Amino acid sequence: MRWLIAAGVISLVVGCGYQIAAPKVQLDLAVVVADRSLETEMQKALEQALVDPSVDQSDTSNRWQLTLLEERYQKVPIAVAAFEDMAEFELVLSWVVSLENPSGDLFIDQEVFTVREHFTRDNRRLVAAYQAEKALKAPLQMELVRRIGYRIEAVMNRTEK
Repeated sequence: MRWLIAAGVISLVVGCGYQIAAPKVQLDLAVVVADRSLETEMQKALEQALVDPSVDQSDTSNRWQLTLLEERYQKVPIAVAAFEDMAEFELVLSWVVSLENPSGDLFIDQEVFTVREHFTRDNRRLVAAYQAEKALKAPLQMELVRRIGYRIEAVMNRTEK
């Protein structure tokens, strides 16, 4: 029953277009992915939320550079029994990033940003549970984008003074 309520709330939130707000400042920032095997949705999410669209994206020489080094996604079991209908997990999503200024000075060195979410899976409906888990990952990514944006904004404001 809890799974149905959680799935209903998730579909309502996702369906209405609600998103966690990123910092309201558009930054002169280049987003680079260190490992091409990483999902490009990480880069797209960060660029859409943080990068100033009026700046020419091809010239990265005079801009701050945010490098996405690694993504870690884990589904850690909390309560799982062999013959139970429900299983509980903790979803853990982490991004490792670095930030350097246009001169090449490193201001954030391999900092890990992590978010966690509780997830209950109905073992009788594994396909629906997979879709619900996938739907939970998007808000986790937006929360990471928001946290990274606030951290970058703080670093940039501190260096301007």
